Amino acid sequence: MTLGEPWFQCVLDRVAVTKPSGVLGYCGLKWFKLIVSRRYDCSGPWGFTLMRKRPGGGMPVAEYFVLPDGKIPSFTEDALYPFMKGDGSRYQGVHLASGTVIKLYDYQIPSRFQTGFRGTREALNENLVETILPFLILDFRQTPDPKRSGYRAEGNDDRSFYGMEYLLLSAHKDRSDSDAGDDDDSEASGLGRIAVANIKTEELGEIVISAIKLKRALPEWLKPTKTRNRVFHAVNGQVQFKETRGYLSQSCGFPALKDRVVVIVDASDLTFEAHNEVWKGDREHVRNTIIGERYQDVVTTAIKTSQALIDLQNEVAREELEQAAKTGRDHLFQKLVETDPNLAALLTDKDPVIVLPSKGAGDSGGDDGSKEFEGKYSPTFLKFEGKARETGVVLPINRTRPVAARTDAENGYLQRDDNTGTLVVDPAIFARFGLNSQLHNGRLTIYLDPVPGAVQIGDQIVLKVGLQDASMPQPVEDSIMVRITEEADSRTRKNTTKRTKPAAGDKGENEGTGKPTPTHGLPRHRLMTEDGRKVGTQESIARPE
Repeated sequence: MTLGEPWFQCVLDRVAVTKPSGVLGYCGLKWFKLIVSRRYDCSGPWGFTLMRKRPGGGMPVAEYFVLPDGKIPSFTEDALYPFMKGDGSRYQGVHLASGTVIKLYDYQIPSRFQTGFRGTREALNENLVETILPFLILDFRQTPDPKRSGYRAEGNDDRSFYGMEYLLLSAHKDRSDSDAGDDDDSEASGLGRIAVANIKTEELGEIVISAIKLKRALPEWLKPTKTRNRVFHAVNGQVQFKETRGYLSQSCGFPALKDRVVVIVDASDLTFEAHNEVWKGDREHVRNTIIGERYQDVVTTAIKTSQALIDLQNEVAREELEQAAKTGRDHLFQKLVETDPNLAALLTDKDPVIVLPSKGAGDSGGDDGSKEFEGKYSPTFLKFEGKARETGVVLPINRTRPVAARTDAENGYLQRDDNTGTLVVDPAIFARFGLNSQLHNGRLTIYLDPVPGAVQIGDQIVLKVGLQDASMPQPVEDSIMVRITEEADSRTRKNTTKRTKPAAGDKGENEGTGKPTPTHGLPRHRLMTEDGRKVGTQESIARPE
């Protein structure tokens, strides 16, 4: 093949051999990529083409190479051995009789990942949430070591990759890292998966949001010095867009969670139109279209209103407060004693801990106001709460409103991998409302978002909702009346009845606002005067000579 041979402009979305086109912009300045392919049934020869960016200025145009008669060049070979070892010999461990081999020339890896083989793996961690099948990563740059077995004996460093979710939730011991000693990814860094929200609208399709709770000690690749990304929007496991710790802290209002969760937004089931309107071709940004902005708004709202994340925020905040008290108090009092050694005589074995706000006690009588919820594998009931069940709910035509129902389904019911539960709603409802459903601790909350033009003032709509999974003969369900009213004016505030503050101590069911009750304090003290006189109502002791 010489430069004199013909190149042809291609329409990337219409040419089968050029489907993997999203990476072209990262293949150096000239966009070179080799594609070799053969039919799955091994009939016919191997075909190949080389892609590049058309030389010259102006609008970038991708071209692929063909023969003078317009045909794709081909060759005959029983099997391909695509990898070469460090000594230049053929690597026998991987061969193909059919399928596709793609070689990316001068592929650009972001500078923060250019730290050898480890950096490559860290880049994959951030960009693949899950894989349909695990795959093997090989580094052929190692020195052969006959004393070792397997790949390393031949000078290859091999690592299995299963996706970010598996990496965080499952312990998988790997051999030592050739770049940085022991691989800290061998132990699971996640403490469990949290169902955040299920969103479904006629305009966007379906979006599933989940989170992985992290241990306090982050894995190396997730530390803020390596990456600040915490929210990953994915399509079929491949990350399309990332948002940072600051997004969780500022936009969503979860400052305590910025290093304690990874949020995964699964947008695999967007409608075809929404998919094209939301994602940019570079797979790194959301398009600034009406649908793109709508997508970001509904996702942010779902994360902000998630009761599961709100509860986790409170839990982590208490954790951090207690940790700060434990680590800081000794240092503080040590400094005081170093300044005045006489203070040591006043200290006792009682820890000087801060006073925490009082909390209403729940059924368990504990300080946190609740006990761990244990739901059922399949729900046995669903019932809308309060008076709304009899009188219905009022929904301003320009507002989003939550309606809540009680159930006994477990928290992950709507997102679990095995026998996933389903929110059963009449499909006609989605033409009139966008639904954001959240199931947490026996409470199903559904946020109703009227579709502009699809509802009118005065409409009365029966919302029938059910929960069902494959092991249930019929859904558990309940219904509620939704009345559409005039637009709510954000400039005026309605007069509301002052709510009674929840009781503190053991009489309330929720977080209380009563007077804080000290549980720990400073050491006991005695007043000292010159003559031992009373000071107010307190006794004192006479100062010794």
